[in-house]
Amino acid sequence: MFLALPAVVLASLLAAPTDSVPELSTSMVKAADGKLVLEVSGTAPAQAKWLGVSFYLPNYTDVTWGGEHFVSAVSEGQFRLSFMVPDGYEAGTYEAGLWREKLGENTFYWPELKRAYGTGTIKTGPAHTMLADTVSLLKTEVTSKDGSKTLQVSGTASEAGLWLGVSFYKSGYTDAVLDGRYSMQRVEAKGSFSRSVAVPEGFEDGTYEVALWRRLASKKKVYRMSGELGYGSGKVGE
Repeated sequence: MFLALPAVVLASLLAAPTDSVPELSTSMVKAADGKLVLEVSGTAPAQAKWLGVSFYLPNYTDVTWGGEHFVSAVSEGQFRLSFMVPDGYEAGTYEAGLWREKLGENTFYWPELKRAYGTGTIKTGPAHTMLADTVSLLKTEVTSKDGSKTLQVSGTASEAGLWLGVSFYKSGYTDAVLDGRYSMQRVEAKGSFSRSVAVPEGFEDGTYEVALWRRLASKKKVYRMSGELGYGSGKVGE
């Protein structure tokens, strides 16, 4: 599944232009039959082999049922690929990502795998984003007590009013929505912080992801990468 998963978001990271993920060039064109086509172009480095494209309905509430997702292999060097906009998505949004590995089971959303990114609305075209190439690492540790497990998350908030998102996935999951549990916590103050999150029942042998966001990751934004400041992941059952 491409992205996170996780609508249009334009929040920028506090990163210098030299510390950013390249933007993919995207444009909407009309085919001979009048249907809309998304064209994606860019330059794929040697370590990027997969292009993921997602279309979202204008008022989607679920990335699985409200989206259409496509993955294509790309070769090193310049490329240009076309994707037909699905029927009913003409008023929606899109995103495209160039990835080091093919996204799928257990590689649902890892920022270290992305190599380029583009997003926009189908009606108006591309939107500019600035994504950090280096995202700060959040410290994570799973502890056990009285038969229950707890995920400890700590890090440094670069500013006040950030949001910490925590995701748990079942072992060997095939659907990040149905086989996942998600929560958000406010990080009110700037500086060091620490949070404890109980591992949900049934996820004791699964995996987890944590991310620190400049904005609240809502149903329409949780899979958008712009605005991420920190990240961490691991196995619950180690």
